[in-house]
Amino acid sequence: MADVCDRFVSRFPVDLLFLDQLGHYVDDAGCDFDRATVQYVDSIQAACPDVALVGEMFHERCRSLPLWQVWGTPWCGLPVREDLKHATMWRELFGEDFTMLPHMGMPGAVPMRDSWPAYYWYVEHYGAVEATRRANRWHRLIGVAPSVRVNYREHGLDDVAVEILTGPARGD
Repeated sequence: MADVCDRFVSRFPVDLLFLDQLGHYVDDAGCDFDRATVQYVDSIQAACPDVALVGEMFHERCRSLPLWQVWGTPWCGLPVREDLKHATMWRELFGEDFTMLPHMGMPGAVPMRDSWPAYYWYVEHYGAVEATRRANRWHRLIGVAPSVRVNYREHGLDDVAVEILTGPARGD
C-alpha cells in the first residue's frame, strides 16, 4: 500500500490521502490491530512524508498516530434530513484545531461508480449535479472542507467540481 500511495502522490499534487476504515479497531486475540495499524501508517507516512493521512474513525487508540480522523455527515449512512436544523458543535468546539472532510461516498456530478449505495434515492431524486451541490452546501454550513468526487479518467475535473473547489456560486 505504501508503494501505491507513493506512486499516486508522485503523479498528482495532493495534500492528504483518505484511508477508508483507518482507525477501526477490533479486539481480536489473533491479531494485534494496534501494532499493525501503527506499522501500516508508518510505512505510508515514510513513503509520503509531505502528505497528511486521513482516517475515517475517531478512536482514542489513534492518538499517537500521525493522522486526522473524520467522518463526514450526512454522507455516512445517516438519514439526510435537510428540513431539520443540525448542530455545528464540531466546528464550534474544534474548528481551530481540526478540519472536517466529507465521506468518500458523497455524490459526484458526472457519471461514476457509486461508492455509497444508501443514497441512490437522493441522487435519483435531485439528479447528480443538484445532489452534489446540495451536499457541498450542507458541508459548508457545518464547516466541512470543500471536497468533490470526480471521474477524472472520463470527465477530467468537471465544471461542478471546479465550481465547488473555487468557492460558492453567486447567490448561493
